[in-house]
Amino acid sequence: MSSSPSNTTSSPVRIGGIHAALGSTAPFSEAIRKAVPGAQIVNFVNEEMLQYVNRNGGVDPAAMRMFAKQVFNAEEAKVDILVIACNIFAARIDDIRPFVSVPLLTVDRDMQEKAASIGGRIGVMGTNMSAVPACCMGICRAAEDKGFPVPDFEDGTVAEAAEYLVQGDTETFDRLLAQRALELAADGCSAIVLSQVTMARAKPALEKAGIKIPILTSPEECAGHVAAIVNAR
Repeated sequence: MSSSPSNTTSSPVRIGGIHAALGSTAPFSEAIRKAVPGAQIVNFVNEEMLQYVNRNGGVDPAAMRMFAKQVFNAEEAKVDILVIACNIFAARIDDIRPFVSVPLLTVDRDMQEKAASIGGRIGVMGTNMSAVPACCMGICRAAEDKGFPVPDFEDGTVAEAAEYLVQGDTETFDRLLAQRALELAADGCSAIVLSQVTMARAKPALEKAGIKIPILTSPEECAGHVAAIVNAR
């Protein structure tokens, strides 16, 4: 009995993203496409996860069940690499990692490690009150893990910007972030961190406003890590 010829055509790598806000899918997907041309990107979005956490003041067992369901749905969809692209659940990655068989990343870890390597005084920007403290804690953990001095921080929260993004007024959103970033740079910050995935879209506006220090975004830094995993396959 003759065997049929084997199919040598490899399938495109499938990269999954877990999101708690619809607005994070575009910057995440754009960064991945740029770093891994030809990749299939599969986004899993459940905005109730973030709304629930905001209503209840934190991640409780019910929130973890919603998060776990998204992760398991992604693995069942046969993604090759999975990125947790919602910052509030990124800190819980070690709780879910033992139950996942594919490479599992958090969208913000590489950004936090880069900020820690820059050191000095880091301006951390966010559009909700919990984003900046969580990101600062992540940078501190990254510094300790990598043996870098723990940097100082300046809070760059721009809470009023969030509503403009929800309304689709991206011009005002970008302008408010650029104004605050200029203040952080003037205060002597060595780098600016845009702590939330949804803020990545504003990086060109910050550069256009004249920001000369490094501007770090989580999708961009994470995409480089994803590309390294893909290239090593």
